[in-house]
Amino acid sequence: MAKRALVALGLLAITAACGGDDDPPPCAAVGTGARGYDALGYRLTARFDWDAQTLTAREAITVACRAQAELTFDAEVEVATVTVAGQPAPFSIDAAAHTLTVDTGGTSGPVTIELAYTAPVSDALRVGGPRDDDPVPSRIAFTDSEPDRGRRWLIAKHDPADRATFAVELTMPAEHDAIANGERTVDRAAGAERVVGYALDQPIPTYLMAFATGPLERVERTTGRVPLAVWFRRGLPVDGEAHLDLLEELMTTFEVRLGPYPWSRYAVVLLPQFGGGMENATITFNNETSGLGALGVNLNAHELAHQWFGDWVTMHTYDDVWVKEGMATMLAAEAEVARRDRAEVGRWFGSDFAFNVDDAVVDTNLTGLAKYTSGPYQRSAWVMTQLRRRIGDDAFWAGARKLLADRALGTATGEQFLASFTPALDDATMAQALASLPVHGAPSIAVAVSAGAGGTTLGFTLDDPDRLLLAPIEVGAVDATGAAAPLAALPTTVVVPDGGYLALDPDGVHPYWPYVFGPWATYFDQVEPRLAPRTEAALAAFASRAPAQQERGLYAGLPIATRDSFADLYPSLDSTEAQATAAVAACRALPTLGEPEASRLAAALDPVLRTPAITRFQSSYSACPPAVVEPVLGGELAALATTASATNAARLDYLLSFDYGAAPTLARFGVLATTAPSLRLRERALNRLIAHTAAPYSAIADAELPAWRQFFRDRYAAITSGGRLTGVWRASVRLADAGAVPLVAPLLTRVPLAGATQLTIVCEAHGLTDAAGWAAFGDALEPWSAFPVDVQTVLADPARCADLARVAPPPALDDDGPADHVRHLHRSRPR
Repeated sequence: MAKRALVALGLLAITAACGGDDDPPPCAAVGTGARGYDALGYRLTARFDWDAQTLTAREAITVACRAQAELTFDAEVEVATVTVAGQPAPFSIDAAAHTLTVDTGGTSGPVTIELAYTAPVSDALRVGGPRDDDPVPSRIAFTDSEPDRGRRWLIAKHDPADRATFAVELTMPAEHDAIANGERTVDRAAGAERVVGYALDQPIPTYLMAFATGPLERVERTTGRVPLAVWFRRGLPVDGEAHLDLLEELMTTFEVRLGPYPWSRYAVVLLPQFGGGMENATITFNNETSGLGALGVNLNAHELAHQWFGDWVTMHTYDDVWVKEGMATMLAAEAEVARRDRAEVGRWFGSDFAFNVDDAVVDTNLTGLAKYTSGPYQRSAWVMTQLRRRIGDDAFWAGARKLLADRALGTATGEQFLASFTPALDDATMAQALASLPVHGAPSIAVAVSAGAGGTTLGFTLDDPDRLLLAPIEVGAVDATGAAAPLAALPTTVVVPDGGYLALDPDGVHPYWPYVFGPWATYFDQVEPRLAPRTEAALAAFASRAPAQQERGLYAGLPIATRDSFADLYPSLDSTEAQATAAVAACRALPTLGEPEASRLAAALDPVLRTPAITRFQSSYSACPPAVVEPVLGGELAALATTASATNAARLDYLLSFDYGAAPTLARFGVLATTAPSLRLRERALNRLIAHTAAPYSAIADAELPAWRQFFRDRYAAITSGGRLTGVWRASVRLADAGAVPLVAPLLTRVPLAGATQLTIVCEAHGLTDAAGWAAFGDALEPWSAFPVDVQTVLADPARCADLARVAPPPALDDDGPADHVRHLHRSRPR
């Protein structure tokens, strides 16, 4: 049986840890960390009580050695009993430290501690299910442990450096299912219930141990070397085959660089009300929106990359989190290389790695989830990209594979990670890289521009006192004929000939300049307008080189806004991101053109809009005039709006990007917002309608206002979440709808909202109502004492709104761009 196999494995590990007959070391010598012991395995038997929202568990912990009399574990649960070697054992709990200390008797040698406890729902033991008007009613219970929150459901030594095996058996209603790390070992009926078990023989850190249970469905593919699966809530409209295709593609891309996928199988579990993703060993947990419609490529890639960096080789301490997060962030961008370097010109993806300059890669002053800033994510990925540029791709990937082999099923510090790239990485550069990790701030760039006969001179200065640049920022010029001058490292002076363009970091080593290196105005006023050429010959050269330059250069607009020029440029671009930007730029150019050139360019756009380079929602497509969009896409949207499904949801994501005019938009998007088979698609349509109540979308005529106002009034009845309430209310305010005020009043006490948001809604309600309406609104909010003091103040004296209220920004449109994951924290950012 599987349990016996785990015990045998544990005994073998104990023998190795404590030594044999030849001069055995003392057991304390093999202890991991300050606690002086090595946890070998955790075996959990549990059931989740849906009514009580509680996990009832029995756990067995196998410990290699116990030279000390007491063993201390991390625990934030309700402990009922503890036994050691089958006998009741004294224990104590430190509630402030969240620890459990067990008196084992102090005998050296292996020991098994058995515990019984209950764990209530928390941020580590979660239940996700429907909200607002979600048409899928099922709920899932699941764990979410990184970095050290696992103590709220699993008693353990929650130290990333202490790896152990994990097995779990869950008892559940017969119609439910479960997934956990490793292989399924048990699936049997138990009266009216079901017992499902999993085990992972390879040791992993506790933050990667996980399970999910509830009314789950799955699609599987077992035809390849590695079995793949996608799990999701019962009834969720998932295009499982498309998701499996994506996972196969990503795995192939990573195996070329990192070597074979190291585990026996891989599954993605789609979870509701879960931000970002979490790379539990063999089973990634992702937010379910990433698996609906246009799939979240970046998030799926980031979490899969962690199966090598993070799971197979783990951070030694939390200060080493940058190794796994930086590699996963970089690899997630690398997964797009087939789309964003189609001609294989060669590029890096540093432009994707904009970071907050106040975030350091390593910040020892931060603890817990606070460590998961942009520092160990995008900034770390930038450091690694510079190393790739410095030593070359062959040496970089060879070093990555070396680390994975040398430290397999172990841990790595940041210094050990960098050392894996030697000798290609010299000692001086490694020391410079290590010194850069705790530094806050970033290099700064300034530019002086002067026009002269035949060209423009740009003088670049660079300030990098902390020597954070491991690879130079290179610039050069391409003249009007397409001939390129040699690149030079900053600081330098470049003359850009008339008709030519500035080649700025054309290989894409460094982040997008305005976010990191200098003032926005300097970049957008002086640099960006010179990144794209103004002659046909230079444009041809632009399209044949440097996809990173193409992506940046087209942000400023279409270089030559003619049908023929666009028709030649678009298919020759090497990046699908650049193609999508070019299509938007062409749309923006249309209103500036006279006839017949505007109609000719619109005709060239027709096939591009019908068959886009990237099928995803992109709010910038609002630049396409309704008169151009409606005849091209309007009929298709009208047909699909009433037949939305898992297989056409991605196309609908794309179609929702456009402005079809106010009346057609309400008619078609309104159908999706109320009848689509997933909350994600309903919310996409609803958010797009909310956005349409303001510029830059086409104006809503006075005659159309009653229909728009009524549509949003009808949405209030289903609201259960703060995000939905603030979005719908924002639309009502923009539409000046006093009729929405009585509808929002009862929700202010039922829906969880921050005090500042309550204050804003109350003050905006005052602006919409007359004296009678305001009095009725105030009465509906009684007792006022239930609200924060500021809200009570403005209810009594709305004139104080000018002093206290802060109008909330409109809801974000949530573009599905190349950096769509950013926050694996995993809580907005993938972990």
